[in-house]
Amino acid sequence: MEQDTVDISVGLKGMIRFPCHRSSKMLVYEGTHGKASMECPICRRICIFDYDKMTSRRGDKIKGAVKALI
Repeated sequence: MEQDTVDISVGLKGMIRFPCHRSSKMLVYEGTHGKASMECPICRRICIFDYDKMTSRRGDKIKGAVKALI
């Protein structure tokens, strides 16, 4: 069975490093704007990514926020 593969570098705007573990990176693609939060895959801290400024910072957990994949 043949798997479809995608070249992840196509349309890549750049990479943002996680603020707590600089070895982990978030890939950002052209046309992406705004901010988003994500849990660090290593330490589980919440990180805020600003796609317009291409920066990251640590964030605070919000009580009652649900972890979900859409």
